[in-house]
Amino acid sequence: MNIFGYFLTQKLTGKVLDKAAQDGMDEDDSCKVQMVAAFGYVFLITAIIGAVIGIICICFHQITAGIIVLLFSGGISAPGLCAHHNCLLTYDKEGFTWRNWLGRSRRYSYEDVTGLYDSPLRVVVELSDGRRIDLDEFWVNRLGFAQALCRYRSHKPAKLMPPVAGMSNSEIAESYEKGVLAKAVLVQKSDRPMFGRFKKIHYIICTFSWITAAFPVLSFNASKLPATWEVLGLLGLPGLVLTLAAMILYFRYPEYFTMRERPTEGLVSQENKKIHKRCTVGYTSLLSVPGSLIFFIYQVQGKAALLPLLTSAVVAVLLFTGLLMLFRRYSWEYRNYGVGYVSYGFYQVLLCSSVFFVLGGLLVS
Repeated sequence: MNIFGYFLTQKLTGKVLDKAAQDGMDEDDSCKVQMVAAFGYVFLITAIIGAVIGIICICFHQITAGIIVLLFSGGISAPGLCAHHNCLLTYDKEGFTWRNWLGRSRRYSYEDVTGLYDSPLRVVVELSDGRRIDLDEFWVNRLGFAQALCRYRSHKPAKLMPPVAGMSNSEIAESYEKGVLAKAVLVQKSDRPMFGRFKKIHYIICTFSWITAAFPVLSFNASKLPATWEVLGLLGLPGLVLTLAAMILYFRYPEYFTMRERPTEGLVSQENKKIHKRCTVGYTSLLSVPGSLIFFIYQVQGKAALLPLLTSAVVAVLLFTGLLMLFRRYSWEYRNYGVGYVSYGFYQVLLCSSVFFVLGGLLVS
C-alpha cells in the first residue's frame, strides 16, 4: 500500500469537505437553495480521471480492466453530477418548488409542510405527501428557506426529531441511552412477543449464508465444473435468494431486523447490547458475493465481455438506485428516526455487486 498516497488523498478529501461545509454556511437573498460548487468539481474530476485510466487500459489491450474502471468511475460520478446540476429548491411568498436529481419539479405551498427541523447544520422538511427534503451543511441558503417557511406559513409547523447527522457527539451519546437512537437500535424482549422466533429465523438464514459462501470457495475446481445453469444454481443463486429473503423480512417485520450498526463501545450498557435487533441483510449481502464472484470468473475467463459487462453493470446501477429509493420511501427506521441509510446503502453495494457478477456471467455464456 502507498501510505503517502493514502494520507494525501485523505488530506485532500478533508480539505474539500471543509471547504464545502464552509460554503454551505453562506446565506443570501437569492431565494434558491442548491448544493455547493465544490462537489460538482469533485464528481467531474472523478469522471475525467476514471475515463482517462479506462481508455489507457483499453489501448493497452486490458479491455476487462478498462471497462471495470470506466463503470466504477462512472457509477460514482454520474449520480453525483446529476444531483449537483438538477437538485434545486426555489421559494417565494406563495410556496416553493423542489427539483429532484432526475430533474423533475414539484410545486408546494407552505401549508403542505407538516414538520420542520432546523439547526445551523441541517434543515429537514416533511411534506403532506410523505416526502422529506433533507438539506445538510452542503446546501447553500438552507436557513433562509427555513426562515421563509416559518414567516409565510399560517403557523409554525410541528418540530421533527433531530436527524442523527445533525447531532453533536455528546447528543449522539445521550441519544443512544434515552433518545432516538435507543428506540431505533434496540428492541426490548418484553415488548416483542415473537422476539425468540425471529431470532431463530435470523440465525438460520445467516447459517445457510455462511454455507453458501464457504462451499464454493472450498470446492471450486474449474476443470470439473458442470454446465452453466448447474454452476449458477450451485454457486451464484443461493446467496441472492437468501439476501432477498432477508430484505423481505426487513420490510415486513422492521421491528425485528435493523440496518443500523451497533453503537461504539461505552455508549450503551452491556445489558442492552444483548438485545440489539438482528441485522440479517448485512450478513447475507456480504456472503452472497463469494459464490457469485466464482461463477463470474468461471464464465468470463478467456471470453470477450464488453457488451455483457456493460449491460450487467447498467442493470446493477439501476437496481442499486431503485433499492435506495425503496428504503427512503418505505423504511420504518428511516421514516421514523432518520437512521440506517448509510448501512443500507453499503449492504446494497454488496448485493448489487453479486447481481452484476451473476448477470454478467450469464450474459457472457
